[in-house]
Amino acid sequence: MPSSSSSSSGPADTSTTLSFVDRYSNGNFPANRTPEQPSDLHFDPSQFTPGPVPEDEEKYTSLQSVATSVKDFFRKFGFLPAIRTLSRELENDRTLVIQRYALDDPALWPLIDRCARIAHAVFNAPILITLIHADTQFVLASVGCEHKPRDPLGYRSSLCSHTALRKDGSMFEIPDTQQDWRFSRIPGVPRSYAGQPLLLPVEDGGPLVPVGSFCVINNKPRSPMTPQERASLADLTHLLSTEIQRVFQETRERKESARRNFVSDLIAELATMHSTISPPVVRERSVKSPSPDPESRFRMLSATMDIRRMLEADFVCLVDLSSLHLSWQTERPRLDRTRTLSKSRYGWIGHGQRGSSYPSGLNALSQQGAPGPVLRVIDYSCSETCQDHSPEDVLNAPDAVQPLITFLRSYTKTTKSGYVHSGSDGALQGLLPEGSQAHIAVPLFTNAQPSLLLLVSTNKRKHIYEPPDVAFASTFAVLCLGSLEKIKLMKADAAKTAFVSMISHELRTPLHGLLSQLELIREFAPKEFLAETETFLQTAQVCGLTLRDVLNDVLDFGKQEQGTGAGDVQAHCTEVDLGVLAVEAMNVAYGRRRQWESVTGESESAVDVYVMIEDSPTGWGALIDANGLRRVLLNFASNALKYTPKGSIVLSLRELELEPVDQSSNRRLVEFSMTDTGIGMSDEFKQDVFTPFSQESTFNPGAGLGMSISEAIVSKMGGEINITSELGKGTTISFALLIDFLEPRPVRTAPTGPRTFTKTLISHDDLTIHGALGSTPSPPQTPTRPAYQQSTSPPARSPLQNSAASVASDKPTEVRVLVVDDNHIGRKILTTLLARKGVPFREAADGLAALAVYREFLPHLVWTDISMPVMDGIESARRMRMIENELQLRPAHIVALTGLSSHGDMKEGLLGEAALDEWLVKGQANLKTLTSGLQRATRRRESSVSSSASSSSPVI
Repeated sequence: MPSSSSSSSGPADTSTTLSFVDRYSNGNFPANRTPEQPSDLHFDPSQFTPGPVPEDEEKYTSLQSVATSVKDFFRKFGFLPAIRTLSRELENDRTLVIQRYALDDPALWPLIDRCARIAHAVFNAPILITLIHADTQFVLASVGCEHKPRDPLGYRSSLCSHTALRKDGSMFEIPDTQQDWRFSRIPGVPRSYAGQPLLLPVEDGGPLVPVGSFCVINNKPRSPMTPQERASLADLTHLLSTEIQRVFQETRERKESARRNFVSDLIAELATMHSTISPPVVRERSVKSPSPDPESRFRMLSATMDIRRMLEADFVCLVDLSSLHLSWQTERPRLDRTRTLSKSRYGWIGHGQRGSSYPSGLNALSQQGAPGPVLRVIDYSCSETCQDHSPEDVLNAPDAVQPLITFLRSYTKTTKSGYVHSGSDGALQGLLPEGSQAHIAVPLFTNAQPSLLLLVSTNKRKHIYEPPDVAFASTFAVLCLGSLEKIKLMKADAAKTAFVSMISHELRTPLHGLLSQLELIREFAPKEFLAETETFLQTAQVCGLTLRDVLNDVLDFGKQEQGTGAGDVQAHCTEVDLGVLAVEAMNVAYGRRRQWESVTGESESAVDVYVMIEDSPTGWGALIDANGLRRVLLNFASNALKYTPKGSIVLSLRELELEPVDQSSNRRLVEFSMTDTGIGMSDEFKQDVFTPFSQESTFNPGAGLGMSISEAIVSKMGGEINITSELGKGTTISFALLIDFLEPRPVRTAPTGPRTFTKTLISHDDLTIHGALGSTPSPPQTPTRPAYQQSTSPPARSPLQNSAASVASDKPTEVRVLVVDDNHIGRKILTTLLARKGVPFREAADGLAALAVYREFLPHLVWTDISMPVMDGIESARRMRMIENELQLRPAHIVALTGLSSHGDMKEGLLGEAALDEWLVKGQANLKTLTSGLQRATRRRESSVSSSASSSSPVI
């Protein structure tokens, strides 16, 4: 054993020890031989104290202090302690690697144990695998030695600590420790030792860091390892390192796979988000339930717990920054400029310049004593270690906005997809729970203004969030922002829907009153008065109808833009004769044009209008959206009449051949074609003919919405509009639809000759102008309840005797009518019509009052508004049906007469529990429509009385 002096004479000279420590701490010492002992490094047996070797708790600031500590330690204990680097960078990297690969996770230990057993079989010697933290060391695995797995090892007295200093990964070997001055006096030291550093990268592709050792030990001295043995130990250590990295990659891949699946689910949710936010309802309901917050419907806005679990974090918070506004100013920066916050109508605004540097200590808010912006926490999740943290309070504290704005400004100068920081001194440390050791911050901007902030933090010491973690957090934040933006759009659409519904109700109601008053005047005024005022009445009617058409176009366009007009087509299909519908549409369009020319003084057009219908042995009865088809034909005919001063206009209806022909199917391909000899269209306008508000000339009357709406209707029916036009020669517009006919196709064995058509001339003399224009073609233009919901036979139960007696009438076939409308003018018009016709009626100003009248009056026909205070018409009708069931009454015919025209309201009324029989829109349906309905109700009443003549029970 090499001797060493027990004492030294003269003052301590650390120059030799200093240079030795400098080399040794950087791993620069021989791999398999003993280095020279520094001349000033001595052991003093008189200072030796038996017992455990104390660990070094001192934090050194210079290499000189390290060298002095080594000399003092060697003088007392007689062996060389493990030496640390001054920067402690190596120790920090070790901690990061241990956390990254979860080396202290028991799930990884079986793999390490297997490697130790393989090494034991190869070397036939005790094996020890250790793990080194910054200042501690413990056994990961052992085979054949007294150390047990997970036993702690002293750092200063362990040979493995010296092995871990070899950053180049070379093996450290001591054939006989008793012959090595560095280790001969270590208590319990093995006689021989060979250790290979266990190297792992701090990050993918980064430098390797020694975090432990793979050791072969023995209690007997042995010869130096052969090259083959050295290679085997290096290979086994490399294999262990590779396996640890493989497990890490597999674990990370599983995590990333779970994250990808999670993100995919969120993307699918975002893609399938529909405008399901109910708009503010114009009509008032008797029972109102608060609508849930739209954000609560979407999982991604309440998924911070999932994010915390997937990022193994202690705190995740999603913050709405929309109330925080940054003011970007472009003037030249000044060195003495101070950035402050000021209050505006939009919130608190931070002032400054792009590209200039800003002071970090800003106290504008606290100096002014003003509250900051309300930063809304959308969702957050925290572990038990930070459960007392209240992000809402912290984010809205007076001193929170300043560092947040500073961070946001500095962040905008970078191209990062997220901010990540390891340590407890990050830019947003004050916004995080106490004890946060690493965090991710992902701010997102919209139009250069902050919109959203995602905060993720952990309390794990020396934790590092890797690029995949930041990318996942950023992806989640972007999806959340997309979700919030979509919710904003949905809310805007809901607001537009409410606005359109409100406008529809508020404009159609007075328009209905105006046109209905004109009808009442025409029907009940003295003939002498009508003769004197016909011109004025006709002018008023033309203006009213023109206003109605423009209103219909604008409202329908609004619904088309929101998608609310593209509902279930089949729900609005009715039985109609296509030939009759075509003739009626042309009649109405031609009559309106004649009236317009009469009122405006335009020269009467010299145009012949025809309808050509192919002869069909089974007729043209079909099941189709008659309202939509009629609207399209009216638009086409109106345009043709407007732009054809002379010549002809022909609307043709014919069946096209289907290949192959299915004789058993009732579905046929039908073509509608409108041809005129008018002024035609320019090539430029043909490109924009379906663009909303487009017109060949802006001086032409109309809103320019007819063709756009017609295209949407035809497309909804499954067709496509084709236009052929030449400027100065005319236009042909056609479309083909697959239509379900009421009668099956006739069997055609062979061609029997050319097809024949019936040609109908729309004669000038056949029209009573104001009557044709004001009327609504039959069948009704409004949806009705499906036939399967209507009763075709009297109910089995008779009405109660005492109820019948209370409303007995002198005329058994007389129809009783209930009018329900909160608008006094609307009620007055309808009751005047009924009074003039001698029909018994009652009236009510809201749905709740109508129920009391209904129970007492037992009407056969009900005309009800929908949007009313106290109780709306749909709820009132539903309760009327309950009264009918209670009193065993035949169902009354309930008709909605309302300014609301949305398909959602119609479906609720017609197909819901209210079971409305018809839905008439004010301004579209006129008094003649109501009179026709009254006549049908009278016929139903007469039929009911006749069928019940043999019954002893009175018919109600």
